[in-house]
Amino acid sequence: QALSILQSPALAAFFDRSRLTVARNEMDIIFAGQLLRLDRLVAFRANDPQYADEVWILDYKRQLLASERADYQAQLATYRQAVAAVYPHRKIRSALILTDGSLHEFG
Repeated sequence: QALSILQSPALAAFFDRSRLTVARNEMDIIFAGQLLRLDRLVAFRANDPQYADEVWILDYKRQLLASERADYQAQLATYRQAVAAVYPHRKIRSALILTDGSLHEFG
């Protein structure tokens, strides 16, 4: 499963250190009195050709069921609010990464 993620062309930018200014795994943030643990946070360089000056919150999941979409949407919305407080001048995006190497953006 890890190889599917790391070898996925759709996800390559999120693991390419030459394109990133920040890459953190299991990043803790306290927001609104809650401890949040982000699976992965990456901030792209200002001159990146695809994701210029963006910050991405990535959450790993085995699968994405229709019955879980609303819960994940709410979870990632909270994460975006927390990260926006840390990076107020950057565009904050969020997505799920599934074990098949696919990316599903939320928000």
